Amino acid sequence: MLLFNNFFYLIFLVVALVGYFVTPKKYRWITLLCFSMIFYISFSYKFFFFIISTIVTIYLATLYFDRVNGRQKRLLDEYGQNLDSDSKKQLKKHSKRKKKAVFILVILFNIGVLFVLKYLNFLGGMMNDILGWFNVHNAIPHFSLILPLGISFYTFQALGYLIDCYWGKVNPQKNFFKFSLFISFFPQIVQGPISRYEQIGEALVEGGSFDYKKVTKGFQLIVWGLFKKMVIADLFANFVANVFNSYAQANAIVVIIGIVAYLIQDYADFSGCIDIARGSAECFGINLPQNFERPYFSLSIAEYWRRWHMTLGTWFKDYIFYPISVSKFSLKLGKFSKKIFGNFGKNIPAILGLLVTWLATGLWHGASWNYIVWG
Repeated sequence: MLLFNNFFYLIFLVVALVGYFVTPKKYRWITLLCFSMIFYISFSYKFFFFIISTIVTIYLATLYFDRVNGRQKRLLDEYGQNLDSDSKKQLKKHSKRKKKAVFILVILFNIGVLFVLKYLNFLGGMMNDILGWFNVHNAIPHFSLILPLGISFYTFQALGYLIDCYWGKVNPQKNFFKFSLFISFFPQIVQGPISRYEQIGEALVEGGSFDYKKVTKGFQLIVWGLFKKMVIADLFANFVANVFNSYAQANAIVVIIGIVAYLIQDYADFSGCIDIARGSAECFGINLPQNFERPYFSLSIAEYWRRWHMTLGTWFKDYIFYPISVSKFSLKLGKFSKKIFGNFGKNIPAILGLLVTWLATGLWHGASWNYIVWG
């Protein structure tokens, strides 16, 4: 198991770097893919099926989008002059309908897998609690399910790519193995950051040259991340656990100190791992997106959330908040609400988008009521 704060990870990284740079530049992405798969399987071979199912379904769906778009373009080029505007609209509508069916199916499959593995037992427990009010006990069994490493991160990264291809913002990667590398790149698969294809897709496959400055900068980031993770976060972890486990017996000062210590521990733990991930990628010449920008120095709550787990926030903003806020349903709801509530009514679509976005954010963080209510 190659955890970031494990000495064997550093050995693995050095071996991967040597293997990467001794490989001819044209084939370096293959070496990187092999090491990424080795890294993932080192946690458990059982996880492999789940990430492969995501890669295959997303890859085939985006190829299908490209095929439908190509067919539409050929027909318009060949018969466009003989078609009236209504016929062209029907052709485009037919193509969009075909893509939409596959798009929805693939999203439901991947979100469904994530939901079953992460939330099924929580939902079953909730239903058992409700049935318990009617003296029906343990009607729904508890399932022994595995939760694959990084499934939330690689699922969201893959779905972001799927949506971008569906919207026509990104051209699909037609090489299956190159696309596999984008999803499975080992530095970011454990805890992110969640990257977009346009950010790292080309850099992963073009094969970077050895750059001493980038390698040293990468290892500096790794050392800084290890310091935050193993010195700061781990130092505070025991104290925080003791306070939280016995808060009823502790005095108020100790509880307040425990809460502040948890804020430091949580930030140092998560951002430390992100630094290790970004530093590891930097050694290969790949720039992963920034995920934290000194969030505790923010001047407002809104600014804080823009600077904390930045890639997740932008993912929810681009793929949940905006699509909901500007959907046909929301626009109709806004017009209807304006008639009833006046100018305030035009804010209803944005409010709806925010509620759904933050509910999803809560669910992302964990399958329990405190996360749902917090969201």
